[in-house]
Amino acid sequence: MKNTAKTLIALEVLSAGGDVSQAAELANTSRQTIYKWLDDPEFSRELAKKQSEAVQRLSARFIALGDKALAAIEAGLNDRAISTRLRAASIYGSKYQSFIELGLLEQRITALERQALTRVKK
Repeated sequence: MKNTAKTLIALEVLSAGGDVSQAAELANTSRQTIYKWLDDPEFSRELAKKQSEAVQRLSARFIALGDKALAAIEAGLNDRAISTRLRAASIYGSKYQSFIELGLLEQRITALERQALTRVKK
């Protein structure tokens, strides 16, 4: 598939979370054309690449906010008002469990990747 101005616009809209109707409108084409492009392996690969890049950018920004968020929770835990301390503790508790689960999931994925690589090398 040739990258034209219309396909590039559609890729940008779709990779940013827009739907087919929005992509068609902004690319000045039909929804059927967008669906046709989505069936094209080259277009789909490019869309997946752009979506992955967007997720990586957002992840980096989200991680960068972590220190500020933890500082805010810590300040809340040290606040004089009990209601503020309890709310900060509640936020910490709910997010701590998610963090632990994410860490365990990452360990499991790493172990599976090692097993897969070991099998490939044999």
